[in-house]
Amino acid sequence: MFARNKVALMLFAVAGSLYVVYANIQCLMGNPLHVVIACLAAAFAGVVLKSLYPALLAFGILMPFDLPNPFVRALPAYHVFLMMCVAGYAVSLCLNPKLRRVKGFDAAVLVFFLIMTARYLAAPSLPGSAVGAGDDVTGFRAWFDFFASFVTVVLLGCFINSWAQMDRFLRSLFFTSLFFLLLFLVLMPLGSYRVARVLSALGVYITFFGNGWFRFVVLPTFGMVLIAASLLPSLFRLPSKVTKILLAVGFAGVVAGGNRISLIAAVFLVGIILFVKRRYSRIALLVLGIILLKMLSIVALDSGLISANTPGVRLLSLVRTDVSEATHADATIEWRLIRWRMAVEDIRRRPVFGSGFGGAKGEMASFNPYQDGGMTRQSAEIYVASGATHNGYLTAARALGIPAALLMIFILLSQFFAGMKSSVHAEEGRSKDVYTFVTAFQGVFLVRLLVGMEPQFPLLWMFIGLGFVVRSLGRSEKGTEEAR
Repeated sequence: MFARNKVALMLFAVAGSLYVVYANIQCLMGNPLHVVIACLAAAFAGVVLKSLYPALLAFGILMPFDLPNPFVRALPAYHVFLMMCVAGYAVSLCLNPKLRRVKGFDAAVLVFFLIMTARYLAAPSLPGSAVGAGDDVTGFRAWFDFFASFVTVVLLGCFINSWAQMDRFLRSLFFTSLFFLLLFLVLMPLGSYRVARVLSALGVYITFFGNGWFRFVVLPTFGMVLIAASLLPSLFRLPSKVTKILLAVGFAGVVAGGNRISLIAAVFLVGIILFVKRRYSRIALLVLGIILLKMLSIVALDSGLISANTPGVRLLSLVRTDVSEATHADATIEWRLIRWRMAVEDIRRRPVFGSGFGGAKGEMASFNPYQDGGMTRQSAEIYVASGATHNGYLTAARALGIPAALLMIFILLSQFFAGMKSSVHAEEGRSKDVYTFVTAFQGVFLVRLLVGMEPQFPLLWMFIGLGFVVRSLGRSEKGTEEAR
């Protein structure tokens, strides 16, 4: 039965995505009827596929494509899948008011999003194209992501309210990651500008390695899911023969992404899982393996076996300044520093209530994202105003104020340490592995928020909500056993 449901989900996802693209094209041509039909169809599909909410959320949150539409720039596909689940759940709730839900948030989370909502209402914004200001950076996309995150964390306990649904969600994360990782690894050697234009139009961020191969920045996320699955095989029902292959493929995805902070986050992920599973000797082997791999890579680089143009060698810029210069990794540090300094200036001006998003008037008219490597002041102003500071902690402080940023840090740390406590003390079995998986990724996001990840990303808040959900399910299971 579940196999048939998975086939139905895949067919629906493909057909639905194609229709959404068609509906938005029609809307751009002045025929909004198809958008209305798409919304009604989404609500109907949400009711019919209510048993697949976990799979839809998992597929949507990892789907690397944006959907073209006339209102919100680069609308993530996840927002459409979330809308589908919300619409379907609302109809189902009207038909059955006693639908089960579990806790997916606490008072601190609600206070944070109340602050976010108040800050938005203090200076509300709409999409630039919708208000006739297409050349302005209104910041609506960042606010829209925040509201999607709010809906995610508040309703996650409605969509995932049992261990069976949690298993379905995690397995869907695994298969989605495996599919996109293998797809992009196959596409990497193509290096075609025509393919790059198509993928970029669909919202996939692409750069190039020195040898002309594609560099997909999204690859490390998929790789880390596979790494976690290889270390927790019973959770994903994986045979032992497959786990080593998955571990290698997962690390290949992290390396192929060429992202230094993701490599550090992946090592942190492995360290957390091994620590919780009390495999201390493997932690030592992990550290020795990293040191040995770095030494071998440096020897291979110095001997000419590999060059700065080889995919993945960019990661050696962590320890080699010559590699950093040859791969232009030093330039990415520079444009991040420009954004961070600008964000700090804004924080100093409005430290308590923040500056919100948007405010760059007319900047998009002459904006060239490739001009001067993105290091012009105009580029920095546009990215900072749109919530892309490349440091989630600074973004939160700049947009919402220092108190809100500190509250977000408190939420993240409290969830992480609560998850570590639950993971360490839980008995071996499914619940321990789920605790470990969720907590490990919460730790990953604590690291990735330092460089790259932003506080409005729904993926961050989904895993915060998952922390609450898995502990609620654990308490419910414990109460049931005690009652027996």
